[in-house]
Amino acid sequence: MRRRIFGLEQEYGVAGTDATLQPCVADRMVRPLARRNRTTSLDLSTFLDNGGRVYVDTGQHPEYATPECDSVLELLRYHRAGDVLMDSLRRRAEIEISEEYARPTPLTVLKNNLDSRGTTYGCHENYLLPRSVHMQFATAVLVPFLVSRQIWAGAGAVLPPDPEAGRSSARFVIGQRALAIESVVGTCTTQQRPIVNARDEPHAEARRYRRLHLVLGDANMGDVPTFLKVAVTGMVLDVIEAAGVVRQADDLVTVPSWWPAPVELWPMAGIALSDPITSLRRMSEDLTCRRSVPLAGGGRLSPLDIQWRYVELVDSHFLRHQMTQEQRLAFGMWVAILEMLEIDPARAHRHVDWVAKLRLLDRAASRGGWGMADPEARAIDFLFHDISESGLHARLTARGLVETLVSAHEVGTCVGEPPLGTRARLRADVIRRARELGARIVADWSMCKVALPNAEWSTVSLADPFVGRDPAAVTAALPEPADDVLAATAVPA
Repeated sequence: MRRRIFGLEQEYGVAGTDATLQPCVADRMVRPLARRNRTTSLDLSTFLDNGGRVYVDTGQHPEYATPECDSVLELLRYHRAGDVLMDSLRRRAEIEISEEYARPTPLTVLKNNLDSRGTTYGCHENYLLPRSVHMQFATAVLVPFLVSRQIWAGAGAVLPPDPEAGRSSARFVIGQRALAIESVVGTCTTQQRPIVNARDEPHAEARRYRRLHLVLGDANMGDVPTFLKVAVTGMVLDVIEAAGVVRQADDLVTVPSWWPAPVELWPMAGIALSDPITSLRRMSEDLTCRRSVPLAGGGRLSPLDIQWRYVELVDSHFLRHQMTQEQRLAFGMWVAILEMLEIDPARAHRHVDWVAKLRLLDRAASRGGWGMADPEARAIDFLFHDISESGLHARLTARGLVETLVSAHEVGTCVGEPPLGTRARLRADVIRRARELGARIVADWSMCKVALPNAEWSTVSLADPFVGRDPAAVTAALPEPADDVLAATAVPA
């Protein structure tokens, strides 16, 4: 699929709240947006002017989902726009709650995957695939890549002692989500979380498309790991699609014509992991990135070895298919970071979140004379993910110690404007017009239902994710009312 739709969903943690404050802070943060858009949903889910979505998820986590993007750099800008939006909602809620209870109530919003009690929440990835791609084959090719990519996409975490799990001391690990993943394939994202989510929920025309939904990834603070996580996975999906499509589980997989020895078996079968879940956790525990894990067919490979195999696979594919400029950028960065990790992981501190965090912890511990078991370590771990300007990652970025790919101005523009090339623009057009006309609206990823006052509901279809404009459909669903009706129903901006 030369043009692909990408999306990210981020659940945020809210820290520093007083347990006696009601209603909950997440509701306080999201409610003004739902009210502004006249959203009728009871779960405070509302789509935004940029085509994305904000709602309160399980566990009272405010969540931001990016609009659909057909560029990964564009996706990065909209993902970071979610941080800007959430921080503004935090400040507003902080002021309201402080005034209501007549005492300062500081709030902190964290873009991470673990709270102080060990509860996990996610950063989910979404990739549009053709319906013809066989998911059993795609999963087999993807799993070793996804398990091992944490060496450059992990956010890092300080884990406290856990005697029940056999951990007598605190330790630093590469992946925040590694311990939360319990199955290779599954349909649930809150229990038995899988590496690959098999739920068939395309949010588009089902005859043409399916959606790959991944829940194993960490919430990244840095531009580079966020960009690479999606861009490189997208290139692996290009390889999977080019390898041929199969429609039945017992069909033979077509070996790509560009592979040097087409009579041989599909080459990536040789790196199937013996136990992907155990391997995911073992790789997370190894800060050298060199400890090997067993393969299903015998032998062992390290995460670096596995990643280099995928570099070869992607490189072979693009000898016959032209890379986009964005893919060339991603491929070059991927190779460069693997080379850094191979020589010494500490060299990747400007590009890899877990390395940057570990460097910060080591330097602070050396000055303060404390260790991973001390509360100072957990505090630094959490404050690294503070999305405000006072957050540790933000301060590293301001000092030029972290590589950036997009500017603050570009991110700011994405808070209120949708991408131009996908259905997110059409959704945003409907939302804005509905608000101008005082209409009720129920929005979803694949449709918008709207109703002017005293009028029947009309539907604007968003089934094709690549259609960004449909003025006739918008006008038909929301015709201009008479001036006296408009004046009586318009909602102030």
